[in-house]
Amino acid sequence: MTIGLLALFGWSLFSLHFLGVIATSISSSFLLSIFILYQLGQLCAQFVILAFTLTVRTRLHRRLEDVYIGKARCSTGFGCEPVSRFQHSETLLIVFFSVCTLAQIALLIASSVLCERISYKELLKAQAQREREEDEDALFADDGHDTALSTART
Repeated sequence: MTIGLLALFGWSLFSLHFLGVIATSISSSFLLSIFILYQLGQLCAQFVILAFTLTVRTRLHRRLEDVYIGKARCSTGFGCEPVSRFQHSETLLIVFFSVCTLAQIALLIASSVLCERISYKELLKAQAQREREEDEDALFADDGHDTALSTART
């Protein structure tokens, strides 16, 4: 199950960053906003995984100790080697997920700032385009009015 979670986590991070690279390379605020929503979903999934791991951890350790009590590598006075190995790998996994979650939060903040800047640039570009179109419409309206007056005079 842990390997499956890691594979799913790795695949989703790869696809998430691939979408982010595409969104930033074409400077699309729409794709970047979808990227941000996907990041929020990824963060929620990471928080659920961390919370689940932390709440089930002690119960799982007790069950493992019950299974390994009386086995050759599990003495009662010195602790159980398979359980301690599992606890160590589980701690590493929790640290890995925590670091990835912090990196994801930093990436979310950076993406939000970038999306805001791209949206502002697109807004300025759209306003300039509208002003140009209004100026062209005003010029054509004046030209049409002048030609109508000149033909009426003749």
